Amino acid sequence: MKFRFEVLISVIVLIFIITQSCYNNHCSDYIENDTLYPCIENRKLAVVLITFPDIPERISKQFPTVDEAQNYFFSSSIKEYFRTISWGQFKFEGDVCGYFEMPDSLNKERRNNEYIIKTTESFDLQIPEFEKKEYDAIAFIIFHDEYEQGGLSAANFANFTVNGKWYEKQNVMYIGAWINDTTNTYTRPIKCKVRYGNNPNDVLEEEHPIGWKYNQAIFTHEFIHLIRGDITLPHANTSTNNGKADYEEPDTIDQPKRFLNLEYGNKFDIMGGGSLGLSLNSGYRKLAGWCNQENTIEISKASGQEIILHPLNSDRGIRMIEIRNRNKKMHKYFQEYPGYFIELRSADKWDACIGNEMLKENLGGVMVYKTDGFTTKLLDMSPSVNFINSENGEHTVDYRDFALKPGKTYENDEIVITNKKMYKGTCSVEIQVK
Repeated sequence: MKFRFEVLISVIVLIFIITQSCYNNHCSDYIENDTLYPCIENRKLAVVLITFPDIPERISKQFPTVDEAQNYFFSSSIKEYFRTISWGQFKFEGDVCGYFEMPDSLNKERRNNEYIIKTTESFDLQIPEFEKKEYDAIAFIIFHDEYEQGGLSAANFANFTVNGKWYEKQNVMYIGAWINDTTNTYTRPIKCKVRYGNNPNDVLEEEHPIGWKYNQAIFTHEFIHLIRGDITLPHANTSTNNGKADYEEPDTIDQPKRFLNLEYGNKFDIMGGGSLGLSLNSGYRKLAGWCNQENTIEISKASGQEIILHPLNSDRGIRMIEIRNRNKKMHKYFQEYPGYFIELRSADKWDACIGNEMLKENLGGVMVYKTDGFTTKLLDMSPSVNFINSENGEHTVDYRDFALKPGKTYENDEIVITNKKMYKGTCSVEIQVK
């Protein structure tokens, strides 16, 4: 009986998926490319705890035990996060080992990534059964009391030595856990932070409801950089034009030029810092190989098509729209055409901050990204001028409303995107490729 019940459920689910795709009239529009986008199904990470001599005992006693670090970096919440952003296709696991004390103190002259990399790659780590466990990457967590280090990672990036064996050009990440008498990045909560005015104090700041700590967020961000293994996933950017659409005359006088392609600009994304949302954007889910006919529609031909779009982190329906302009040149290094991605956000547990009073307008429409074939840029579909700090003149993007609202159209010389309507948590989007 149990077997028959499970088969019945499977058939119902299959019928729903086919019906949903055919309802959107795109059963044959999705273009597979398993060579360029292999589905990343699992990764196993070795986390190595590093420390240095001369750290005061009152500081070192705040360092977590190996078991505590295991539950921290491979927490149920972090594992659930990867299941969510992969739509159930990715399993994340690993082991924590250490501590390993480096031979020299981390003094002022050594407060740099070059010293950390040089020191860790020459230190012979003794890790039982390291080869047998077949780790995909290694993470060095640098516990010290000297300076805030942040994170650094890349695919095929650095070297290390384990059990007397030299490993060259491996997938490696470095994360600083800065702990002293006044700060602790290991226990510091991550916060949502949004500016709403030009005065220096016009900032809403609150702890993120998910409860992650700073080093957990940095850890997740750095791991996504090297999740593929063959290439390093980029940061999530924005393109804003100080109150104008991106296709209008670029404003390079009243705003910094870098705002046209602002690295880390997409604060709604873990790869943009995650201060407004922790989800991974649709373009980078594509790079991880998690897009298929059940969750994605790809459009590359010139015809008006209307698509029912479900929230990005849903477990059913079409959750992203991919548009490729095959009349343009491919990306110089990553052999893919430029284009656009469209998604709909919801104030779920990962993006709960978007539901606050300052940001909720972003839930009332779709997010539109432009891609060069590799990196994504979030476009401002409801353009507003930048905030300018009244004390120091520093520009800040106004993130309070980036969404393309119902009844509104975005049109440039390549594409027409119309938000037809929002209905019961979904959005009807019409696409015309020119």
